Amino acid sequence: MLAAEVESAGLRGVFTAVISADEVKIYKPSPRVFGLVSQHLGVADSAIAFVSSNFWDIAGAKTCGFWTCWVKRCNLPEDKLGVRLDVTVDTLDGLIGVLGE
Repeated sequence: MLAAEVESAGLRGVFTAVISADEVKIYKPSPRVFGLVSQHLGVADSAIAFVSSNFWDIAGAKTCGFWTCWVKRCNLPEDKLGVRLDVTVDTLDGLIGVLGE
């Protein structure tokens, strides 16, 4: 299904890897799902930047050692999950300034 979506969107060949939780038959926030990224890309977890507008998703990535950026849409409060994120931006445009540093 994922391959068909990438093809349909005209994005075949754009990504280094297309990774699916289906490979480990479990879903985020399981560390096994986040572990797929470093496994497929051959890099350390600390070399991976994870960006999402879902706080719970960011918290899971952070606990796995990823650098994290939460896109805080609609001025939502942080979930109380005991995780300190690396960066918070209001829009994806805000990520440009962060990555340019």
